[in-house]
Amino acid sequence: MKKTLLIGASIFVLVSVIAPKFVSNSFNQKLDSVVELINQNPAYSASIKDRTSAWFSSTVTINIALDSSAFAQENTAEIQDVFADMNIDVEIDAQHGPILTQNGLALGWLTWNARVDGDTLRETIKFEANTPFYQITSHINLLGLSSFTDKIPSFHMKDDEAFTQLSFSGWNGSGSFSDSETSYQGRLETITANSAFGKFELNQWRIDSSIQGNLMNAMDGNLHDSAMSMQIQDITFEHVSDQAKITMTELGMDAVSDFDETTSLLDTQINFSLKELTTAEFNLSSVIVNAEINNLKEQFFKAYQTLMSELSKEPEKMQENLNNFMQIELLEQLQAEPEFNISSFKATINQGNITGSLSSKIQQVTKLPEAIESLVFWIQHLIVHGQINADKSAALWLAINSIKSRIKADSSGAQMTEQEITTMAEQQAPTMLQGMQQQGMFTETTTGYQLQFSLKDGQALLNGNPMPLPIGQ
Repeated sequence: MKKTLLIGASIFVLVSVIAPKFVSNSFNQKLDSVVELINQNPAYSASIKDRTSAWFSSTVTINIALDSSAFAQENTAEIQDVFADMNIDVEIDAQHGPILTQNGLALGWLTWNARVDGDTLRETIKFEANTPFYQITSHINLLGLSSFTDKIPSFHMKDDEAFTQLSFSGWNGSGSFSDSETSYQGRLETITANSAFGKFELNQWRIDSSIQGNLMNAMDGNLHDSAMSMQIQDITFEHVSDQAKITMTELGMDAVSDFDETTSLLDTQINFSLKELTTAEFNLSSVIVNAEINNLKEQFFKAYQTLMSELSKEPEKMQENLNNFMQIELLEQLQAEPEFNISSFKATINQGNITGSLSSKIQQVTKLPEAIESLVFWIQHLIVHGQINADKSAALWLAINSIKSRIKADSSGAQMTEQEITTMAEQQAPTMLQGMQQQGMFTETTTGYQLQFSLKDGQALLNGNPMPLPIGQ
């Protein structure tokens, strides 16, 4: 028994001594890969400013800067001076396992902390002393599973010249990643801002996301199955001049992407919801939009990344590179017949209901026109079917406000009171709706009005009747 324990202890000690070196090599190789990935984005440049790699620990400083050539065609000395200060140093401290003590005694292969001190920001942004502006801490256990937390502290900014004050309650996030999945959850309690234009406040912002795949592959432009949800409790804006207030409550968005590895096509469902939007004269509530974007090619996104890099490195070949991208990558993307659909739209406007749907698709593209902006080309290859239904009360409200806007835009409207404009609009609105119906703009239903539109083979129909399109042939 003692012999077995002695052998086991010896093996553990041996692993504890040898393993840190392998962990160090792997960690630093991954840092090199991250720097390389950042440099593939033409808007940024990254470099390892300093690195010390010992047996049991590593310290690295990575400098990340905005690349001025990506934002201006003429990269003059003045532009370079502007971008010279737009860079940050990311300080990374890592400890190599299996025995870890950096964030408390634990077993694992690696623990590391990365931080952006943000000391240069302290002239305009006030946050707690001896606290980095951004920090992320990660731990990789003995099974190779990684967990992490990140944080931005609360801060306050005041700019007397711009009459602006901004308060940020702080950001807290956490997640995990492995070779097969990456997840992240983050939360923000409050943002408030006061300016010469008005007051802004946002409360309780939550994000939850996941990617079914390797994070490094995703950063390299490879597509994966993914999901993301976002919720905001409320947003308020109050205008300074007249105290007019706009309030939105319970905003939500969910997005789910499905990537087919066989066809290399991505389908994405996006659902948006809003409980209520209110102003002094307007109330929008119970908003639900369910949309789809289908048949997006992975190669198109990769080629676009390559194009952006080429444009920044070889601006003199801009037109040549753009033409190549259009004739090869854009053509193949259009031949995949991309779709944009709104399967369901619902909303209530001042107690009146509006519903609708839309399906659209590009098809039968064999070559691109000489002028990619040609409306004739797009209309000939676009299939659209859509409809909108509105209760009579919703249609009447829309008509009244359309007339009110027209009166106010006219010089004669300046001599009228708000009540006089409203009265005139209410009197004219039924006649306006009747005239639009007689013109075939929409049809009447048992509850209100309906508009149907379709487009196929370059021919448009409005409520079943041919509709001329305002384009040249």
